[in-house]
Amino acid sequence: MMKVGLIDVDGHNFPNLALMKLSSYHKAQGDTVEWVNYWNRYDRVYCSKVFTFTPDVATSIQASEIIRGGTGYNRFDTLFCDSAIPDYSLYPVYADAYGYLTRGCIRRCDWCIVSQKEGDIRPYADIETVLQGRKRAVLMDNNVLACEHGLKQIEQIIICERYYGEFSFREISERHGININTIFTHHRRALEKLRPIISSYFEYGE
Repeated sequence: MMKVGLIDVDGHNFPNLALMKLSSYHKAQGDTVEWVNYWNRYDRVYCSKVFTFTPDVATSIQASEIIRGGTGYNRFDTLFCDSAIPDYSLYPVYADAYGYLTRGCIRRCDWCIVSQKEGDIRPYADIETVLQGRKRAVLMDNNVLACEHGLKQIEQIIICERYYGEFSFREISERHGININTIFTHHRRALEKLRPIISSYFEYGE
């Protein structure tokens, strides 16, 4: 049995999916998992950093093995336990589910690393898998409308709303989440049905 420590380098202002999946995976193996206490020693510590501008951990980490991952470390490899159900007990103040319906993007924008990190857009999960029994979901897709799977899941969200409640796309703009450049007439009709149940209004341009 291993003693595993986790460090959310960016802080605890938003749930870190990678760390939640790692926690779930290790707990299923019988390992103990906790946020790092720098006074303690661990068999393995995972440091996850999303943003390149976030300062790295300066405090000495007592561990036999330290694994750093995430965009902030310029690590784009796939998480080995990506299919694990997130461990929401790490972030008890957040009641929503967090996840993706699709991964990747059809675009190759110079300012964005999504295509470099994730490749072309592809199906990733269905809304029920993201929810895991929770009432609401925050979806973090990069370009959900550019994938047929994403469109089908939006239709399912409309159905789910009758039984659950509120759904939101983390970024709804011309660049991320719901990309205005991919909204055609039939897409817009579907999205208009979602308007009352998402937490942000759609931006159709600046």
